[in-house]
Amino acid sequence: QGLASLGSKTALLGGVALGIAAIGAGAVKMAIGLANDVEQLDRLSARSGVSIQNLQVMRRTIEEAGGNAESLSGALSFLNRALAQGNPLLAQIGITAKDAFGAMLQLGEAFSKSDDAAKKNLVAFQLLGRGGTELIADVEELSKSFGGMKTSMSEAGLLMSGQTIEAARKLDKQMDTLSRNWEGFMRRMAAATVGPLTGLLDLANKVADVSSAMLQKRSEERRVGKECRSR
Repeated sequence: QGLASLGSKTALLGGVALGIAAIGAGAVKMAIGLANDVEQLDRLSARSGVSIQNLQVMRRTIEEAGGNAESLSGALSFLNRALAQGNPLLAQIGITAKDAFGAMLQLGEAFSKSDDAAKKNLVAFQLLGRGGTELIADVEELSKSFGGMKTSMSEAGLLMSGQTIEAARKLDKQMDTLSRNWEGFMRRMAAATVGPLTGLLDLANKVADVSSAMLQKRSEERRVGKECRSR
């Protein structure tokens, strides 16, 4: 019964694979990539308090400026912490926003108005963390280009809407469920194989033992025969 159940599930998975093939491997790959992207954006949004739409624009702006968008995650989290703790440096440089997104844009404006590289490096380190100094030019670009970039991305269809984001979340959950089910299927397959495989190995070991005993017996007979002939 266990093997029969595994067989039916194998057939079901085969049907799923055929369905995916019908959609097109390229399209499926892009959809999965989109789902993974939304998952990461959700995590960053939860840490920083910045909306997913704004995060998309911020990330794109930094990438097109030649910066490293991966640094944005740590910088936003660090800035959000500074806001929560009421870091006095924020008020000293004119940041009045109470959220990380608004504070980041105001920080970019402050950077663009200053020619003191040493002071900007110090502020970036204190408000954005260890990698903050590498983001100074990117933060300045954000304050200047965010609005235009958001409009451009929206017109090009690059800005994910709420409906697309929700669909990607559902796909991500389905992929996670499929992954668990597949792992469970393989575990059950392995469990169903353990018994028969153990029996086969036991038989093989017995055959090997018998063969070894026969060889040892023949070797002993030959030795005895040689001793008798030598007498």
